[in-house]
Amino acid sequence: MSNKILIPLLSKIMSTTTSLELLPVSIDNRTKIANYEIDFDGVSYHVSDLQKKQLLHSVWTKMAALALVRNYQRNDKRENEIIDLDYTIGKNLNDLKFYKNTIKKTQDTIKKFSTNTRLQIAKLTIAEAQQKLLTIIFS
Repeated sequence: MSNKILIPLLSKIMSTTTSLELLPVSIDNRTKIANYEIDFDGVSYHVSDLQKKQLLHSVWTKMAALALVRNYQRNDKRENEIIDLDYTIGKNLNDLKFYKNTIKKTQDTIKKFSTNTRLQIAKLTIAEAQQKLLTIIFS
């Protein structure tokens, strides 16, 4: 399609659709969704309410930050669940680093085996928590 057709079509869509403000807009380390902003400072994600000009929460994962925004938009009461899931992901990611280092450095086969089992459990726990967060975001 040519620009002469696309520009009026897009203008019409944008002027008649009210849900476009719910789409995330990312610039640098900031993501804006409606009246909320997610800011990444290199360590954690900060969720702020732009209307109230107030920091609502700081979390370790962007997925948890997005889930919090969806929670606030729908006035759900799942904030504590999201924070717990974020903590679970962060803790198990840290454990993964430790387990990988232990497997790499140890010569003891029994210790390697048990650490590898713990590594697999941590990976599964992370995947489960991420799946729950995705369910919150897209439900």
